[in-house]
Amino acid sequence: MNIKILRLRYSLKLSQSDMALALGISRSTLVRIERGDISPKADIIKKLSILSGKNISYFYHTKDRHIEKIQNILIEKN
Repeated sequence: MNIKILRLRYSLKLSQSDMALALGISRSTLVRIERGDISPKADIIKKLSILSGKNISYFYHTKDRHIEKIQNILIEKN
C-alpha cells in the first residue's frame, strides 16, 4: 500500500508537505506511511480515494507489477 500512496503523490506532483496537508496529517506521518513503517487509518484511505478518484479497494489490492519491482529495489538497498 505504501508504494501506491507514494506513486499517487508523484502522479499528482505534490510535495510531501502538500500531500500531508491535503490529507490532514503531519508530514512526518506521511513519510512513515510512504516508508511502510505504519499503515494509514481508514479515514486517510478515504481521503486518498477522493483525492485520486480511485476506489478504496485500489489501496488494499496488492497485486501490481510496479509495486513488486519497487519492493525488490528497496529490499536490495537494505
